[in-house]
Amino acid sequence: MLKNYIKITFRYLLKNKIFTFVNILGLTLGFTCFILLSLFVIDELSFDDFHSDADHIYRVIQTINDGDARKVAAVAPLVGTEAKEQFPEIVDQTQLIQIGRLTVGNEPLNRDYERIWIAHENFFQFFDFEFMHGNPETALTKPDNLVVTESIATKYFGETDIVGQTLYTNVYEGTIAGVIKDFFPNSHIDIEVIHTEPTWAREIDSWNEWTSSNWTSNSFITYYKMTPGFDKTGFEQKLTNFVTSNYGTEVDYTSTFSLQTLKDIHLYSQDISGGENANAGNLLYVYMFSIVGFLILAIACFNYMNLSTAASYRRIREVAMRKTLGANKKQLILQFTGEALLVSTISVILAITFIELTMPYVNAFVGKSLSLPFQNIPLVAGLLFIVLASGILSSLYPSFFLSKVKPAVALKKEVSIGGRSFSLRKILVVTQF
Repeated sequence: MLKNYIKITFRYLLKNKIFTFVNILGLTLGFTCFILLSLFVIDELSFDDFHSDADHIYRVIQTINDGDARKVAAVAPLVGTEAKEQFPEIVDQTQLIQIGRLTVGNEPLNRDYERIWIAHENFFQFFDFEFMHGNPETALTKPDNLVVTESIATKYFGETDIVGQTLYTNVYEGTIAGVIKDFFPNSHIDIEVIHTEPTWAREIDSWNEWTSSNWTSNSFITYYKMTPGFDKTGFEQKLTNFVTSNYGTEVDYTSTFSLQTLKDIHLYSQDISGGENANAGNLLYVYMFSIVGFLILAIACFNYMNLSTAASYRRIREVAMRKTLGANKKQLILQFTGEALLVSTISVILAITFIELTMPYVNAFVGKSLSLPFQNIPLVAGLLFIVLASGILSSLYPSFFLSKVKPAVALKKEVSIGGRSFSLRKILVVTQF
């Protein structure tokens, strides 16, 4: 029986080439758009979740009220170091600061400006950025050490295995202590040359005094790693009281401090200044593209449903003959659903092929590094389930429609099913719609 269904399905699809082509093309385009938009949305929602402790990492936000409330993603140095000693809820903390640019490069004709990012020595133990060469535990502990990305290593040295080599800056001769892989495209942190604090403590006379006494400057991007299940609201109040109690009399504004979850930084920082948020996202786009993706998928399915229903009059006599020979309603529905499954499967394969071929152009257009996550079995299975289920469900109406045909009326020019006239005029109207 199954072999016969498959044979009839292929025979019908090959016989009606234009109809088959239009249906497959419509579903392929719908599935392609839906999958691409889904990949975009998934990427936007997955920022920074590759860190093993992502659910417990927070960025400190200071809200300054000096007439107009404004949020800043950089705080004074002691908000990190002293708070870590004061509150047991803080498992660990790390900080970043950006203080300008340097001229970098060993070749006079191959020098460029690079931003100066200074990180705490525990930065690469706090976050899970991958080292290619060097020791992440010691790379940021000594003066003159530099950690660079593989892109910077290739840019100035032509290779990545450069630990121990010297890189000229117009302030000091840096020693490469580590090379890391380029930051993930879905990381809110995207810096290329990381300097050590001991270097700038030597180069800036007041560095040590400033970092050990300042409670008011908005200079350090500060991250806390918190104990699981801590009272976030209660901690924010304690942190606010602790920091503001150390303000001097010269402070003429009020401040509150809050914690922003690591995974929220990318999409929920539109009202926050300062900090680092590479390729900042917009939650509105996530909602918009999610809705558009499902609308396109629905349109493709409705289009398939309407075309199948409109073309089903050609199969009226086939259905009548099969019923006369003993076929029941269940068998007919199974046959037509099988046809839809085959069309949906072909469309999905074509959609995936088209996506793979066009992905470089899509990424260039949207400024991302999207890819089909074949290694993520649950995600791929979920996407395939949605598109296949959509194709199958869209076949149910035509299947039930045809299975209701009565053999006695099969020779009529107009077939009445369920009290509705299935005329050529109405077919054209539905097809046009």
